[in-house]
Amino acid sequence: MSLPYNIAPDVGHEIWWIPLVGCFIGYLLIVVVSYLFKTLPDYDLITSLKSSFGSKAGMILALLFLCQPVSLLVSHLNFFGLFINNTLLDGTPHIVVLILLMIIIVYATISGFTTIVTTSTLVGPFVLLLIVLTLLAFVRDIEFDKFLPMFQYPYEHYVKSVGFYLIKSVIDNILILFYLYPRHASNFKGTIKGIKIGYLLSVIILALLNFFTINALGPKLTSMEVFPAFRTMQNSGMLSDAFALKSSLFVIWYFTMFFSLCVYKHVISDVLRSINVKPSKTLQIITGAIIVVVAAYYTSNTIEEIEFYRSWSIYISIVSFALFFILLLHMKLKNKSIEYGVTNHR
Repeated sequence: MSLPYNIAPDVGHEIWWIPLVGCFIGYLLIVVVSYLFKTLPDYDLITSLKSSFGSKAGMILALLFLCQPVSLLVSHLNFFGLFINNTLLDGTPHIVVLILLMIIIVYATISGFTTIVTTSTLVGPFVLLLIVLTLLAFVRDIEFDKFLPMFQYPYEHYVKSVGFYLIKSVIDNILILFYLYPRHASNFKGTIKGIKIGYLLSVIILALLNFFTINALGPKLTSMEVFPAFRTMQNSGMLSDAFALKSSLFVIWYFTMFFSLCVYKHVISDVLRSINVKPSKTLQIITGAIIVVVAAYYTSNTIEEIEFYRSWSIYISIVSFALFFILLLHMKLKNKSIEYGVTNHR
């Protein structure tokens, strides 16, 4: 919804190819992480932290790592609530929308991660079909002249845009996999294959979404409209003629955002459980209430929320990813040292 808005100020009409370039770098990250996972079949966040840094330091680092999913949950929950306020329930107090969302999220978390996965598996193909039908509605309106000239901005603008894409669309998701693996991944090969296929599909969808948004709105309006992708789809002539398809836009946004929020909440519960804090129903409700209050009052509007995401939560994600990568690499080298020592002894 907001990716074109974040990238357009730096690269204008060239936002469409940013996901394609970021795709190659992001895929390399996934390959490296997959290799580390493969060589560390018994990897567990808390166990690895304690093994590498000691019991007390490991627990402290585990709590620090919680900042990443918490910041993502707070930021995305607020953004989702503001989106609902702006597009559907403009007369409803923002905090009421957040409370209603959190009630469902807490219920989904208590029901277990299997429930979330099963729901996404059943609804996923339907949502993907809606996305494809929606994007096809813009094919007849393409004006290729709007995408020229190319490479007219300073190189640092492109670096900044690709970097932001990598943080928002790749690194955050890799970090979530760090939290969930191997606790919820019984089939490693199937899991990695699903990750790679899902990643490539998301890249294609994001590139097409940016392409059609900049074609329909232009660089100036895309930089001003905080929900440019959604606004583009609403203004499509074909979608206006098909009310059912136009209404499906809400289904796409709501389901994808809601699934992300449920995963973030479940990750928080998983980490708490790993440090011997049982995430009971009461604790789930309390943490949900705290997150709602923070989300409702840490920013007052969508612009401030996006600025928060571009600065604080991105910084947390970069630091968390660096620490995770160092930890996995350390565990890999440690395992090699043990194997080498055993071999020499024999």
